[in-house]
Amino acid sequence: MEHTDMKQVLQNLLQDETIEQTMIALYDALLRVDVGNCIEEDKRADFVAGVQVLKRDSEFHREAISQMIKKYQ
Repeated sequence: MEHTDMKQVLQNLLQDETIEQTMIALYDALLRVDVGNCIEEDKRADFVAGVQVLKRDSEFHREAISQMIKKYQ
């Protein structure tokens, strides 16, 4: 794969991670306020913890992709 192709692929991945982080943040907020009491109170903490894991993973992926992009600049 050519240098410019790889850079574009990584830019697309970075954009995807940014969108993913936005969606995770929205989901996190909705879980925390539990709109309409959709989640049983004793299960809410597990859902929030799961979203936090997704958030950390997404942040790690975003940073890794950013570092790879620097190699192609």
